[in-house]
Order: sequence, then C-alpha cells, then structure tokens
Amino acid sequence: MLFPHMIVTEFSYMILGVKLKKFGLVVYLAGCTYILSYLLLMNDWQLFYDSFSLICTFLPALLSLLIPGRSNLTHKISRLLKVVWVSATLTTVYGLVLVLGQYPFETAVFLAGLGVAILPLFYALCSSLFLVPFSGISANEKACQ
Repeated sequence: MLFPHMIVTEFSYMILGVKLKKFGLVVYLAGCTYILSYLLLMNDWQLFYDSFSLICTFLPALLSLLIPGRSNLTHKISRLLKVVWVSATLTTVYGLVLVLGQYPFETAVFLAGLGVAILPLFYALCSSLFLVPFSGISANEKACQ
C-alpha cells in the first residue's frame, strides 16, 4: 500500500533522477569535447583531416538516416553507428591496399600513407564517442525527459 508521502518521494526521486541523467550527459559530452579538442589542438589539426576519408566514412552513414522503417531515434542512431563503422573499415582497407600496393617501397611515403589510411577509424571512434550515449536511450526514458 502506498501512502501519499511515499508517492511524492518516489516522484521527486524520478524527477531528480532525470535531472541527474541530463547533468551526467552534459558532463560526459563536455569531457569528450575537451579531450578531442585537446588531441586536435595538441598537434597540427591538418594531421587529422582528410576529405576523402571524411566523405567515405560519413556520407553513407548520413544517407542511412533516410532509410524508411523504424522511426525511433534510438534505432536510427544505432544504424548510423553501424554504418559508420562498416564504411570506416572499408575505407581503411581501401587505403591500406593503396599504400601497400606502391612500388618502389619508400619508408617515409609508406608511413605517411599508413597514417592517412587509418584516419577513417579515428573518425568512427570519435563519432562513436559522442553518439553511443544517445543510442541506448529507451522510449520510456525519452518520455520522462
């Protein structure tokens, strides 16, 4: 049997829990932003930029949002993350094939090409870092917010 003061207490804990979850999400995103900005600004940011890798990694993922079906945001973000990882892996394999197929072999060119070839995996890791907390939000938690 629930007494009125127990209902109020349960309701206040529910509201406090939702606010703490939002606060935790904001702190998480702020921490991720700080870490990535530190990584990018620690060295030259041009080391982390390759337009071909960005396009090949994120264009299929963004186009996957247009696929009809489950319209739930959680499912769309989960699908986006899966497509990001598949396209990043394929782009990395493509880059490695191009780098390993060069003849004659030069060490400096090989290392530079290897660094560019693994950039899609870095992009997928960064996007996962920011999107994974949103892929697990259930419909009930979303309704409470």
